[in-house]
Amino acid sequence: MEYRLSLLTMIALGLPLAGAAGGCGDSGSEGGEADTDADTDGDTDGDTDVDTDADSDADSDVTQDCGECTGIGEDLDAMLCALDICAEGLVVSTDYASPTGSATTGTHAAVSHFGSPGNDLAPHRNGSYALMATGPATGTDHSVDMGGAEGFDPFSKDDYGIYDVMEWSMVLHAPGWAGGFAFDFIFLSEEYDEYIGLIPNDKFYSIIEAPSTHGGAPTVINFAECRDPDAYSDHVCEEDELGCEEGEPYCFIAINSARSECCWHDGCPDGTAETDISGTGFECAAGQLTDADTHGSSTGWLTTSWPVAGGETFELTFHIHDTGDPIFDSEVILDNFRFLAGEVVPET
Repeated sequence: MEYRLSLLTMIALGLPLAGAAGGCGDSGSEGGEADTDADTDGDTDGDTDVDTDADSDADSDVTQDCGECTGIGEDLDAMLCALDICAEGLVVSTDYASPTGSATTGTHAAVSHFGSPGNDLAPHRNGSYALMATGPATGTDHSVDMGGAEGFDPFSKDDYGIYDVMEWSMVLHAPGWAGGFAFDFIFLSEEYDEYIGLIPNDKFYSIIEAPSTHGGAPTVINFAECRDPDAYSDHVCEEDELGCEEGEPYCFIAINSARSECCWHDGCPDGTAETDISGTGFECAAGQLTDADTHGSSTGWLTTSWPVAGGETFELTFHIHDTGDPIFDSEVILDNFRFLAGEVVPET
């Protein structure tokens, strides 16, 4: 694999960002004859998926059969396989690093399941998924300082330092028929519910650098409505910004996002946590806790979709960090990446 500087490292060094993806070589799109087969392998999301291998125009979502790769382990090939990126010619390069110099060992893994066997975290495709965390990715101890320096968040409007920053970057080559891509994820954090409504929130960013998105400028593509926009929001949608309504406030994926499942805060007017995350160490607390207690919650399963131009080469970076402290950890599960045919609407 080719290893590259991470996004925050390039920002800190003052290196150009917008052209980073465009400078990579064209490795070609997936070859082979069109082959469509219904997938009824027991996906837990209740839908019937369609697996299609094609190098021409297509009318449906296109996913990949990753039966030939190993989606278990800590190497990046296993991580890509677990994310379901396994077709030849899609990956130009990939890297996993910490821009803050934190230890990365144990902070990522490709696993068949996280937490209790009977919880709601069964893989959506191909029997495994990828984990990223600001501490140990497996197990139940999520109050670990991974060391390193304090960093800064180029997408945040506050001045809080960030710690234990982990980034998994990949340069991908979209098939010629593609109109975009999508992936499934669930964000979990030990910051629930004590830090709801406060500014220093751990965050999970999916960052794209693509010629077809804002001219190649680094863009966070996973954001949603805020839990309480009058109390807190991360940014206001600007003119011609993709995926949002101009003038409206939005929140990045963190505990202040409206997509979060709260446990007890303010009576949880929009409902309590419904996704079973037992055995992860992020389970809900019954009520207000002391700082020594370790509980949490999650967003539940979400899907982000984003448009790309067919045949373009782009960089996608999954980024997670602690804000304000290095010990209350957060984690993300990543699964079911797929390229989509036709017009793709950006949304989370």
